Amino acid sequence: MSNFTQLHLHSSYSLNSGTIKIDDLIVFAKKNNITSLVVTDYINIFSAVKFYQKCIQSSIKPIIGSEIPLLINENHKLDNIILLCQNIDGYHNLNKILSHIHTSRSSHLGANLDILEKYNSDLICLSGGRNGICGLSTLNKSTVEVKKILDKISKIFTNRFYIEIDRTERQNESYYHDKSLSLASELNIPVVATNDVLFLSETDYEANEVKVAINQKTKLDERANQVEYSPNQYFKSEKEMNSLFSDIPSSIENINEIVKRCNFKFPNFKYHLPNFPNPSEKDDVTYFKDCCENGLKKYLNHNRIDEKKYKDRLNVEINVIQSMGFASYFLIVQEFILWAKNNDVPVGPGRGSGAGSLVAFVLGITNIDPIKYNLLFERFLNSERISMPDFDIDFCMNKR
Repeated sequence: MSNFTQLHLHSSYSLNSGTIKIDDLIVFAKKNNITSLVVTDYINIFSAVKFYQKCIQSSIKPIIGSEIPLLINENHKLDNIILLCQNIDGYHNLNKILSHIHTSRSSHLGANLDILEKYNSDLICLSGGRNGICGLSTLNKSTVEVKKILDKISKIFTNRFYIEIDRTERQNESYYHDKSLSLASELNIPVVATNDVLFLSETDYEANEVKVAINQKTKLDERANQVEYSPNQYFKSEKEMNSLFSDIPSSIENINEIVKRCNFKFPNFKYHLPNFPNPSEKDDVTYFKDCCENGLKKYLNHNRIDEKKYKDRLNVEINVIQSMGFASYFLIVQEFILWAKNNDVPVGPGRGSGAGSLVAFVLGITNIDPIKYNLLFERFLNSERISMPDFDIDFCMNKR
């Protein structure tokens, strides 16, 4: 069975271009008997979990990747590359690369070669096509300079680097393709065909233009003669791609090889909650219980209420919270709520189902006595319905 798919594809999760919705992509693949799909959004993997789950549900092989810019130095952008995850370790490395890009203080978003050298394992690299390191910019660079860049990247991604060729009838395409193919042959780097996909069918080209215009803050009329994008950047079939690259059959065969090399699988999904750093010498269970009981004691000292009723309710809630493993969650929320209140940041009194928790009230998370107003803790959290607790908290926009 053929593993044909498009290896370079922007979904609607790309902010610069791309209109493909994940649900529509899955339907399209099922309709056209496509057994594997790739999403390579620009500097993000926002769609990763949804894309993976939808693919698995539809018996389609998911391959997660991203298109990222490279930096030679702090002030110079070095075109784009595509990174594809071979497995979960590759996914973790891609996360680290993207995190570095978005948290670095560089004036340009991008990753330098040092970061790629550090986090390249279990990732396959494509040269990026038209906007990549073997694309349009090669027309303004010397062959020696381009060779040097390709040589560095091929050494970082040993046996995992491909020169990407796309044929979408855009300006100067044949010139940089000839240069790319010549360099691939000279440096013994395999080539792979893509179509730089931004939409599912040709009729979606105008919708992509609207998105690009919004992103670039321009008018559609001003883009009438643009050369960035082409109506040919739709999800072309295997037959169309075979015809388009009939002179380079290995570029189609390598699609199949790359799909085989990528076998990504998420572990079973579960919540990973942080632990509150207990500042006392008590064990965590005792510390949480003491915090709650001390909070109730202060309230009882200033209010004439049924002490037994409140203590019984508090013990029931503490037991449920402890048994479900959410004590740290309550203490973490308490910490930032009290910090806000102590630092003149206005905080709401609490709303939603969280206002039904006496523990939340005595910890200072909410300001509403749930017993006084007959509010149910079970609506917020109960052991028969395993779900994350969720406090609805309002902070004033000033100092937020």
